[in-house]
Amino acid sequence: MEISLLTIIGAANVIYARNANKKGMEAEVRAELSQKEAMEYKGCLELERKLKREEDITVLVTKMAMKQNAERLELELEAQREDHRRLETELERQRYESEERLQRELRRQEEEGYERLKMELTKQVDILSKQFEQEMQRYRGESDRRLMEQLRRQKEESDKMFDAKLRRQKVESDERLEQELKRQRETSERHFEDELKKYRLGTDEGIGKELKQQSDENDGRLQGEPREQKEDDDRHLEEGLRRHKIESDEHFKELQRQQDRFDRQLLEQRLKEKRAMDKLRREGAAAISGTRQEINDRLQLLTQMMACMSQQPERGLSTAGLLPIEPPIGRSPARLKAITGGEP
Repeated sequence: MEISLLTIIGAANVIYARNANKKGMEAEVRAELSQKEAMEYKGCLELERKLKREEDITVLVTKMAMKQNAERLELELEAQREDHRRLETELERQRYESEERLQRELRRQEEEGYERLKMELTKQVDILSKQFEQEMQRYRGESDRRLMEQLRRQKEESDKMFDAKLRRQKVESDERLEQELKRQRETSERHFEDELKKYRLGTDEGIGKELKQQSDENDGRLQGEPREQKEDDDRHLEEGLRRHKIESDEHFKELQRQQDRFDRQLLEQRLKEKRAMDKLRREGAAAISGTRQEINDRLQLLTQMMACMSQQPERGLSTAGLLPIEPPIGRSPARLKAITGGEP
């Protein structure tokens, strides 16, 4: 669609007219606004003067009211101070009375706690003493049994060693004695046979010579002389036998003396071993006595500690669950804590 030049010109005139009317209207509006602003400014000044005057009045009224309020508040404050002093006096009296009651209650609870603690510790000490006594009896029984068993084994071993040594020495002594007696017997028999042979040989030679020299004598004398000679030979033989028997008796006595010396040595050895066993028993008994004395000393020390703790308690305990009771001011629960091993 084509737009003509006239249309464009007409539209431009319309727009120009509108702009001119708009500028005229704007000038009128500005004039009206300036007049209105002047009037409003004047009204604002008057309003500001009125407000300032009212504000000054309000400030004066406020100051007077504040002064009156301050005087009233001061009077009320003084009354409150008086009430506060009365309350402080009453509270001080109540605090003193409550502290007195609390101290009395604490002392009563402390005394009751000490009594309960004493009873509880006494029971515990009795139980511990019984357990300790049972353990000590069991330990003593086991210790005595072990010691007796050890001593019995040592005695058996010592007796076995001694019996073996004694049997060995007796066998050796019997063998030596038997060999010595056998040798002496053989020597004596050889000696006796040699002496008898020599004697018989000398007797036979003497008898032969005598018979040869006295062959012409009568038969009675010849027969009598051999009988006398035989009697002499018998006496000589008996004398040799007696002498040999005396020598054998002396040798047997010497052997008996040797046996006596051996028996004395054996007895001395047994006495030495017996003394050693007695010494060992005494040492064992002394060790047992020392152990028992040490245990008794520890038990006595524990009893003294319990007694001292019951005489000077540091902290109370209740029997129902062992609840702690605070100690009084100035005391320390260190001793009770050290004894009981910490907080109950």
